[in-house]
Amino acid sequence: MRKVHGNIKFALVALLFLAGCDGEGTLLELYPLKPIVNPEVRTLIQDNRIIHAELGARNQISGITAMGSFETVDRFKSFTFEPHHWPEEGLFEFGVDLVVRVVSDGPLPSLRYSRDNGKTWLRYEMALADSRDPALGEVLPVKLTIAAENVIWLLCQQQEGTESVLQLYQVDLIEGTHKVALKKRDAKALTLAAIDRDSGWVLWEDPSEDSGGMHILKTTDGGRTWSDGAALDRMAEPLLEVIDGSRLLVFGQAETVYHSADGGATFKSITTGMGAIRECQAVTADRVYLLSAEGRLAKSTDGGLTWSPLATQAGNTLVSGSNLSFQHEQRGIVYDIDRMFITEDGGERWDVLIYPYDYVVQ
Repeated sequence: MRKVHGNIKFALVALLFLAGCDGEGTLLELYPLKPIVNPEVRTLIQDNRIIHAELGARNQISGITAMGSFETVDRFKSFTFEPHHWPEEGLFEFGVDLVVRVVSDGPLPSLRYSRDNGKTWLRYEMALADSRDPALGEVLPVKLTIAAENVIWLLCQQQEGTESVLQLYQVDLIEGTHKVALKKRDAKALTLAAIDRDSGWVLWEDPSEDSGGMHILKTTDGGRTWSDGAALDRMAEPLLEVIDGSRLLVFGQAETVYHSADGGATFKSITTGMGAIRECQAVTADRVYLLSAEGRLAKSTDGGLTWSPLATQAGNTLVSGSNLSFQHEQRGIVYDIDRMFITEDGGERWDVLIYPYDYVVQ
């Protein structure tokens, strides 16, 4: 691991010298008079890319890049970087001090996990399905999520001849056990969401119904029993967000958004004004943030019923990204492979932490 310090004082002296020139043909066209970010963050984005980032206590920001993991406690004025390789293949999910990766190995998916930001990986040795079953078709992972206490829920699609079978597994790494939480024939798996080891929801559709809709299933006992919820209009790549045990949001790739206040038994259509949604995060039972596919931000203070757009400027730089992560109601980040922005007031104002300015990536 190495610690990286910004050489901002040197840069300012050099810039003052350059300021004595008229600017034409000088580096003033590439360097702002006052560097906005530490140029050393090029380690994270030049010939590299940010994969995951999150906020911690005492101003900590940590994360993973394709070439290693990083951590800072002073907004990247300095940071540590530990080189290691990030695997490209698989379905990934991030929990509390846990990264889970699911890979399709032959007919069955295999589950691997890391407790050190991807530096080393362990394999869950038990097969999730019975490989001795001669009727078993290929099992493909669809959606992976990590609930409270790092309980893993894995939604899969299995083909048995021409029949589609939805498979849902729950894995407890601490106990070293897993179980089939749901197996449903004639069902195409769409997505899932879970709060803890007991409460989970699955969206599915009937592949034989060309013009049919989506269906939702709910469990409150870890998959021992399931109840049918409302039927919804079919969506392409739906996003399911659980706010609490009663309130749910379902986003489509267009303007279609559904809100439930009774755990999925009924839904009503609402409007966000944000178009297609890339990511949504419920920070509390009332405060919810979302990030649109176009990089716009919005906030709800009533559990997702109504939405207000947020500021999208950090000085002269447009706030944009493909991921968001809020630590609490006020403090959060938006980031992409080569940029990161932070707010300390619930999205009203933003600061730049990482950005591919010319003087950074050169």
